[in-house]
Amino acid sequence: MISISDLTFQYPSGKSVFKNLSLQLKAGKIYGLLGKNGAGKTTLIKNILGLRRPQQGTINTFDHNPGKRELSLLQQYFFIPEDPFIPEVSMKEYIDRYAPFYPNFKIEKFLQLLKEFDLERNIHLKNLSFGQKKKALIAFAIATYTPLLIMDEPTNGLDIPSKKQFRKIISHIADEGRLFIISTHQIRDLHSLIDHVLLIDEGHVVVNHDMLHISDALSFDVHRNELDDSMVIYQERVPGGYLAITEGGNDDYLEVDLEVLFNAIITKKEQITHLLKSNTYA
Repeated sequence: MISISDLTFQYPSGKSVFKNLSLQLKAGKIYGLLGKNGAGKTTLIKNILGLRRPQQGTINTFDHNPGKRELSLLQQYFFIPEDPFIPEVSMKEYIDRYAPFYPNFKIEKFLQLLKEFDLERNIHLKNLSFGQKKKALIAFAIATYTPLLIMDEPTNGLDIPSKKQFRKIISHIADEGRLFIISTHQIRDLHSLIDHVLLIDEGHVVVNHDMLHISDALSFDVHRNELDDSMVIYQERVPGGYLAITEGGNDDYLEVDLEVLFNAIITKKEQITHLLKSNTYA
């Protein structure tokens, strides 16, 4: 659904973000886009959406060049930025203003999601907290039924019950054949949702694997004491002891700890990425 080939992008200041980056993103998956601050996560998203234009390379989003900003493509995705602009209008005015832009928008689904997020249908957006506005926007985004939904730090501003509800809602719609890209630093919030990891470091996608592949290549085990073992690739202190990463997989991919994996790659990038690339289960 999204094909990126030899993407090179730099800002007018001369700062280079990507060079010869290639990537394929497919429908029916929830991609977790991870990386340090300034790694290029938001820049990559904006290139995919045509909000930035690369100096070299091509991007194909649903058989469109996103840089042309054609209506036929704009109607196929919804983007929730980290700090979204939400006009101070009533919910009815918001729907009347924006829903017609999305041919597949379903008002019944939107009202259902508002209820699940504990929001009233007759609310005025200016009276809502930031977290409530974020929930309203997430509900609207899902109800558009666009084949591509991109969210940048979607759980920022949400309280703990709302984060749980967000995970539940996304997991229920993930089998609809849509493509989800979730950029986040809040890995713990979204760990159970992500089924494919994209980790950017120094302008390169250093991890591009699904969770099953990662669990085939690496084991994540908690030990009471720190291990002095040559087989340990990385370990760090966690509640209950030390979580160690070793070569060889677990039976259950849910045991992959994305936060620890992220920390490990930052410090042991070459070793871990080599294991992931050479894993015979790929």
